[in-house]
Amino acid sequence: MNEDEPTGHDESTGPPPAPRRRGARLRLALLVLALLGALTAVLLGATPDVSAVRAWADEQGTAGLLLWALAAGLLESVMLPRPVLGAASGILYGPLLGTVANLLASLISATFAVTVGRLAGYDAVRSFVPPGQLAWLEARRDRFGLAVVVVQRAGPGLPDAWSSYGYGALGFRLRTVLTGTLIGSLPWALAYALVGANADDPLSAGGGLALAVMAGAGALGLALLLWVRRQEHEPLP
Repeated sequence: MNEDEPTGHDESTGPPPAPRRRGARLRLALLVLALLGALTAVLLGATPDVSAVRAWADEQGTAGLLLWALAAGLLESVMLPRPVLGAASGILYGPLLGTVANLLASLISATFAVTVGRLAGYDAVRSFVPPGQLAWLEARRDRFGLAVVVVQRAGPGLPDAWSSYGYGALGFRLRTVLTGTLIGSLPWALAYALVGANADDPLSAGGGLALAVMAGAGALGLALLLWVRRQEHEPLP
């Protein structure tokens, strides 16, 4: 079986049996509770000590960057705000390596969240949603999936982690989500790294460039959203 094919119940056999539906719903409920708990911890101030991470990163060099990207990706998947982590990457590694760290973190977070969302929610979604509506959703997922991910990643203020869990639950292919993440997250990865790298002088040219990149990312997301809406009115092939 291809590793990025949706896992779960075989579509040809109808809805999952009752015991499996109950187990799937329990897993989905536990996932939601865990995410809400993680979000509460973040809101109460459970954020990483950036100054301590900076000292550690200076000693570790490239290996530190890779470990930071891994840590940031996992923290992002439990709702730590992406701008905080992205700016921290810029403070620690500057605009270029900070952008690389941000992209790696986004890909790691997406991989983790999509996998967990698929395992916890795929069967549950299939048991909740009527077959006709499910077929409609899957047809649009297969046709517009990449564009949806790019729009969501490029759009300002749209939460990546929650969306990634949803992509997994809806059966998005992992490679589709990762490709969309790479495209849509690139402008923001650069912008946040620029913000962090110029934190001591936000009115510098680097700070202005960060604002310009953010505006460009928002425009890209809006343009793709309008394209998807236009395509929605065309019949499926």
